[in-house]
Amino acid sequence: MLAALASRHPAGLTESQLRTLSRLSKGGTYTTYFSKLKSADLIARDGDLVRLTQAGLDAVGHEVQNAPKTTEELVRFWEERFPAKVGFMLRQIVAAYPKGVADEELLRLTELSEGGTYRTYLSHLRRNGLVVTKHGEVKASESLFV
Repeated sequence: MLAALASRHPAGLTESQLRTLSRLSKGGTYTTYFSKLKSADLIARDGDLVRLTQAGLDAVGHEVQNAPKTTEELVRFWEERFPAKVGFMLRQIVAAYPKGVADEELLRLTELSEGGTYRTYLSHLRRNGLVVTKHGEVKASESLFV
């Protein structure tokens, strides 16, 4: 979890992003680790975000230097954490920015049918604050643009 936070330092992460990057699901293990790190003053809540404290930053040291510094690096960073088609969807959505991509176009590009898999993949992106959906259109979140 510290490495995940370091990967986006100083920006911080939502808990959903932290779970995704730590490859932990909501529940027992995540809650236990989060509590221990918070009790040790290695992480702190800052509104909706979780950030490294100075002690947490000291604990991870060199890993902070690897944080994405450009939009391209940030998109690649997220792509690597999802199944291939989710990353592909993200890249298509970011390429269209500041415009959005219609669901129909995204379905065509990904060669998926509307329904389960497409909605699941889209929910990965939405849950992590990478896209917003509105009126049948998917738009990249401003948080992806460094």
